[in-house]
Amino acid sequence: MKKTVRHKIPEQPSVVRFECYSPGARQVCLAGSFNQWDPKSAQMVPSGRGTWTRELPLSPGTYEYCFVVDGTYVKDPHAKNSVANPFGGFNSIVTVGNSSKSSTPPSNALPTKFEPQPNTKTL
Repeated sequence: MKKTVRHKIPEQPSVVRFECYSPGARQVCLAGSFNQWDPKSAQMVPSGRGTWTRELPLSPGTYEYCFVVDGTYVKDPHAKNSVANPFGGFNSIVTVGNSSKSSTPPSNALPTKFEPQPNTKTL
């Protein structure tokens, strides 16, 4: 009798679209566990009417992130989940791929928006 061996095909990265609404901002970046919290590696692009966007290919998993608006780290107000960070603020959570604990549906585009909040810290 022949055994059937099934190999699990690894999930491919998904393109995740981040969107931040910040009229008047001079620079908006994305910092998170997916880029070792280096905002310079994920600068967002102005796309008109105060909106900034960036698409990143992310492998399946759960990631923490913040927008960095003119040097100030702020959480995504439209993220469904967040977690406290060691600086007294909050990081937003995005989950990519199949997960029973998914905070966002797996898709090829995750739009998020940001509006300035008064209680933010500059790091």
